[in-house]
Amino acid sequence: MYLYGLRSINEIKDYIGIDYNQDLEYDIALIDIDNASTFEKFEMADAKMNYFVTSFDLFSLKKGLEVLNNIGREIALKKILFTKTMSKEENEYLNFLSQYLPIRWENEIIFFPFEMGDQSAIIEGQRVSKILFRNLSNNYKDGLMCVIEDVLTDVNPGEFKRIMKVIEKQ
Repeated sequence: MYLYGLRSINEIKDYIGIDYNQDLEYDIALIDIDNASTFEKFEMADAKMNYFVTSFDLFSLKKGLEVLNNIGREIALKKILFTKTMSKEENEYLNFLSQYLPIRWENEIIFFPFEMGDQSAIIEGQRVSKILFRNLSNNYKDGLMCVIEDVLTDVNPGEFKRIMKVIEKQ
């Protein structure tokens, strides 16, 4: 289920018609956080896993670090870095920028390769309101597989590859 514009767990519960005291019956929820109050409203401090997803353009870094600065408590995060170079210098730069923030970075980093062709495929997909996997580079697909395997730890990686082949044919 894709829900856009809901601002809290209770709004999700209201939308799907369950009582606020009832637990959501989902194994995974992907929530895009763009401010500290949303972080609190979605109770992300209690989440099993939180990711910090960024590219290295100035706006993305500034906005992401601003959110983390305003959370006001220590949080464990795993980095997903969208980058063309996948260099340790980029990671060190992010560590430098965030050194005074209440963040505990996880050891593992997911470098997500990003090429201009992928940008074009993403824009075209947005235009037609469909994810066009077959137009994405193999490096981008490999990055997706890393993220999926990290989130769904109990599923066989071979199964992911089979599913990706089916999706690419559509």
